[in-house]
Amino acid sequence: MQKRGQITIFIILGIVIVALFSLLFLIISKTTTELETQEPLLFGPIQTFIDSCFQRTLDDGLIETGLHGGYYVVPSLPTESYYSTPYYFYINKDISPSKEEIEEQLALYINGNLNSCLNNFSYFEEKGVLIEEGEMNSEILITDTKVRADMYFPLTIKLGKRTKEISRFTAESKVKLGRIFDFVKDLSRRQTENNALLHNSLVNFSLHHNFHYTILDQTEGSYIYTIEDNNTVINKRPYRFTFTMKYEWDDLEQKVWLFPIPDQEASVGVHFNYQLQSFGEDLHYSSDTDLFDISDKGEIAFVPQENDRGEYDIFIEIIDNQENTTYQVMHLVIA
Repeated sequence: MQKRGQITIFIILGIVIVALFSLLFLIISKTTTELETQEPLLFGPIQTFIDSCFQRTLDDGLIETGLHGGYYVVPSLPTESYYSTPYYFYINKDISPSKEEIEEQLALYINGNLNSCLNNFSYFEEKGVLIEEGEMNSEILITDTKVRADMYFPLTIKLGKRTKEISRFTAESKVKLGRIFDFVKDLSRRQTENNALLHNSLVNFSLHHNFHYTILDQTEGSYIYTIEDNNTVINKRPYRFTFTMKYEWDDLEQKVWLFPIPDQEASVGVHFNYQLQSFGEDLHYSSDTDLFDISDKGEIAFVPQENDRGEYDIFIEIIDNQENTTYQVMHLVIA
């Protein structure tokens, strides 16, 4: 009888032990599963945050370097105007950078400015996340239709007892920097072979690729050009690439130039404005129409009246104080 009672006790103890181990196993399994499920919730936002900052810094870098001829650190021979753009052509010399130099300049911008967005990961550290950083290194690839940035940035992320390591990041922009740069580079090279300014090349290139170019400034033979890609918008602004060429006026075959004028449309009662693009010194503008006058700076501005309706081919001429002259014809439709 006593033996039977002892056996019963052992059986009950065995069942209890098995139940306890089963319960413990279930608790451990559930905890592990929950941690595995939560891992993307813990580390995913950090990856997304870095990707977003990397893309933003690439975009900012493209805007900044584009305004300075592809440079982040402008070389020692910038223009004297407030635009501070580098020379690509300087008095019969092609001093334009290589594409590899421009890629290095953009990488330099990213390496130097990414942390202004990351802010030393202070937001995550306030949440109890410890992030250990390694050395950052970016590489840029410029092609005709896009710019790709690859960054090696080793990070060790710790939250409690859990640790995750990430190191590779990629960002991309559809800006046509390679196409623009190759053209400007070739233009600089050809300037050394031709004393005349190659503005027709700028016109044809811009029209062919649906770009727009303007002369931002001109002084003492230095011309600051910008090529604008209205089809590529970065931070709500069209992409712009600005560069400078300096000419020795005495060596130029053509002393004045009036850029071709695209066909224009105007409406009765609506203010019309057009800025003529030209180069030369002490220029005087004239035309064969009574519709408008042209200012000393080459600006056409007027409000068409009811009796002005019609289609016009207007002869526009410029002349300098040495009587060098050229002209263009502006086709204007007033409706």
